[in-house]
Amino acid sequence: MCNIMRPLTFLLSILFSQVLNGQADSTFHFKQVGWTIKVPPDLKPVDSATSAENIKAGKETVEGLMNQKVNMTKSTILISAAKDKFNYFGSTLTKSEAVTENNWLSADSLTKTIFYQAFSKLPNIKIDSSSTGQTIDGVTFQKLLINLNINDKFIVHANMMTTYYKGFYFGITSFYMDEKVGLEIEKMLRESRFDK
Repeated sequence: MCNIMRPLTFLLSILFSQVLNGQADSTFHFKQVGWTIKVPPDLKPVDSATSAENIKAGKETVEGLMNQKVNMTKSTILISAAKDKFNYFGSTLTKSEAVTENNWLSADSLTKTIFYQAFSKLPNIKIDSSSTGQTIDGVTFQKLLINLNINDKFIVHANMMTTYYKGFYFGITSFYMDEKVGLEIEKMLRESRFDK
């Protein structure tokens, strides 16, 4: 399992690793998009050393799987929190003149295609996916749900939610094997709030 899980872990970690700006409790507010979330107790902030290592490894993994360079220079990691290396969530913002309110769905489709294709290139994995919409406190996200069946022994859930909000391509990604963690992440997102 370790040989398969390492690329999966790094593949998603490229999207979400950062120190959480020293906030004392588990409630975080991100001024760029006016978003407030309360992270469940099972998830802990990812430290900066681990973040730097994960970003580098994730970038290399994606580039190797997709045979193309990944440019993260315009992305800001808002938050990354994990229970362990198989159960975590994170959020990113990307500011780009090329992605606008009028064309973000096209860019989003390409991003999700790359996300899906990267998983499909891993050995011994069966993939089931679906797309839907999800609204969080009045903000609508496009959601890609991917279930990865590894060797018919383990199920990993990878969810990617995106929207264009306040001038940013805004992404929320979760990755979990523990169903309890998945339910906690869903509850955290449902209860999160955006400034009005």
